[in-house]
This record gives sequence, structure tokens and C-alpha cells, in this order.
Amino acid sequence: MSEKQARDERRQRWQPCEWLASAIRAGDPEAALALLETIGKQEVLDAKVAISSSKKATWGKSRRGRHIVLSNNDTTVTSDVLGGVLGSQLITEGTHSFTCLMEKGVAYYVGVAYDDVNLNDTYNSRNILLRNSGELMVFRTKQGDFAGYQTGDSIRIEVDMAAKRVTFYINDVRLCQAAGITAPVRPFIYIGDRVVVTISSPKVPILHLAALCNARGGVVSRLLAVGGQELLSMKSSAGQTARELATAVRHTDVVAEIDHWVAQKYPPEALR
Repeated sequence: MSEKQARDERRQRWQPCEWLASAIRAGDPEAALALLETIGKQEVLDAKVAISSSKKATWGKSRRGRHIVLSNNDTTVTSDVLGGVLGSQLITEGTHSFTCLMEKGVAYYVGVAYDDVNLNDTYNSRNILLRNSGELMVFRTKQGDFAGYQTGDSIRIEVDMAAKRVTFYINDVRLCQAAGITAPVRPFIYIGDRVVVTISSPKVPILHLAALCNARGGVVSRLLAVGGQELLSMKSSAGQTARELATAVRHTDVVAEIDHWVAQKYPPEALR
């Protein structure tokens, strides 16, 4: 089999899982359950799907402050001095996520900003930012102190344009939330000397996506019926199972559905 044939075969095998992910993200349990009738166990176990339907996350070449350097197909940002950079993606509607990995040092601020933000400024009236020491700055106003982040941490930012809010996660654990978005936003960070930050569109096992999206209508149970204990045991890049992730983001219905499936599959009397 040629490399092209192998690639086409993989694409054919993965396409139903991408459709399934779209149905889960859209909150359409009927479509998700119908697709699960056509997908086998191995496909479910192999699937790594994007948390949001956004295009690949990159930094914007034309939207960076002085001395900001982009590399790795515009996914990595460095700087010799203080400065900010916007993402290339303008978020106008729906729910979207992006992840910033602190590869070397830490960005002073990470979050979202309006298109007309001053790229050589920190927090101001045009952005919502989490500071590395944990302060949440919402359009210039401090709205709380939370856990900070450090080198090696992954900060995921979820933007919900319908609810007009931004939610911050550190290593897939929900940290804080801010509201008040009134216009389209882009990813934004403000970094200093010798800091290296990479942006990406996060991917997770399919059960983790269902946990994050608070999937209803029996989708979680059906996923477990197909993928079994192997799917339940899978971990995200942050080392969390889907149940641990659902607990962290307070999706109690998903936690209860997982626990119900486990209790039915492995009743206490069968373990004695």
C-alpha cells in the first residue's frame, strides 16, 4: 500500500469520528447516537478530536508588537523585549478553545483581546487576561486572585460568544471565568525577554470531549458501551481521565452517567 493510499484509508476511518465530534460539540445527541451505531471500538479508541471546531490556532503575523518573533508555522512566539501578539483567528460566534503552552519562562498575561488592542500594552479596557501570578484582569478591572501558572503549564482558554464569556483552565482544570464580551475577540498574550509560548488547538479522546461538552441523551453511556474500560481509562495530555475531567469542570451529570455505567458493568457483588 502506498503512503497516499494509507493516508486516504486513515482519513476514511477517522471521518465518522470527526462527524461524531461535531455532533457532540453541537449538543445533538440524536446525531451522535446514530453515528455511534456505525463506528467500531478501535475507531473510538484511536480518535483524538479537537475541543472546538476552530481552524488551526496560530499567531498573527500582522498582529504583533515590536520585536515579537514567530516560528514553527506561526505557532510559537518569542521576544527580546516586552510585547504582545494577537492570534490569527477572529472569534465571532460559537464556542472555541485554544491552548497556550509555556515552553520556556511564562507569559506575563494570556487571554483574549479585541482587534484594536494596543499590542505594546498589558491589561487595558480592550482585553480579558489572566496574569502569571493569578490575577484576573477584565477590561482593566481586577476580578479576583487565582492560581498562577509556570513554565511547563498548559493554559486553555475557552470563548463562548453566545454567553459572552471566557473561561480559563490550567492543565485542564477549570480556574476562573469572566463575562462581558461585546465584540469579536482574538487570542492574546503579553510576553517578556526569552519567553517561548506555543499556541495550539487542543485535542482529546472522544470521551473527554463528551465530558467537556456535558453531553446528554445517553451519549456518554453509548461511548462507553463501544469503547469499554479502555476508553474509560484513557487520559488526556494533562493526565486526567474523562471522569476526572468532568469532575474538574463540574459536569455532574456526566460524572453520574459514568458512575452508573461502571456500577452496571462491574456490580459490587461481582467483585467479591
